[in-house]
Amino acid sequence: AEDGIRDIGVTGVQTCALPISASNQAKVEELKALLERYRNGGYSRRLPPVVERREPVIAALPPLTGQRLVERSLDTPPSPPWTTAGGEWSTRDGGLWVKATAKGASLTGPLGIGDGAVELQIRLGEADRVSLRIHTDDEDRSFRVVLSHGAIDVARNPAQSDADNRATDLAKKRLKFDANEWQTLRLVFSGDELTAQVAGDTLRCRDPLFARRKERLFCIAFEGQAGLRRLVVAAAD
Repeated sequence: AEDGIRDIGVTGVQTCALPISASNQAKVEELKALLERYRNGGYSRRLPPVVERREPVIAALPPLTGQRLVERSLDTPPSPPWTTAGGEWSTRDGGLWVKATAKGASLTGPLGIGDGAVELQIRLGEADRVSLRIHTDDEDRSFRVVLSHGAIDVARNPAQSDADNRATDLAKKRLKFDANEWQTLRLVFSGDELTAQVAGDTLRCRDPLFARRKERLFCIAFEGQAGLRRLVVAAAD
């Protein structure tokens, strides 16, 4: 087709079609005048340059120091003294996976530290949250660190002897991370201070309970599938 004219053969019949502009010359002139008005009036703007958006890179945590008491890759089913309860457990892709209900499913084992650190890689996935509940040398006393979609929070659990059976919130921080990527959660205990590090953020809080000897860990997933791997427990030098 040349000069905006094309011949279309339909069962031997020749038809001719003109460009839209040829049949709407008045509208064309109107739009040309409007364009010149915008140009002359300084209303036109150049498009901004294309900027490549990059996700922030989360710096790796420095190596743990201290005496390693526990070091488990969790790429095989746990063996005593570590046990699992509730949910459906399996191992794949170098980690331990659980499909948990609203009641929760737990990985449990000993800690045996005063000052020191607990580190675990978590892939939150579709689970609602993963809670690290730590019991002290007074078995009736415990606290928890909870990683959920968009936040980390710390709370002291009520003891059976407490009149109020509600947990006491100690600290909370909003987070931004990919739930389908492995995140390293590190808890460092020094006296009555807890420092929690995950996804490039740090949360600190104090409570007398943190100064007690930490004896047992319950890693509990709730409502959905989550992954766990590379559990390390280290006592401070």
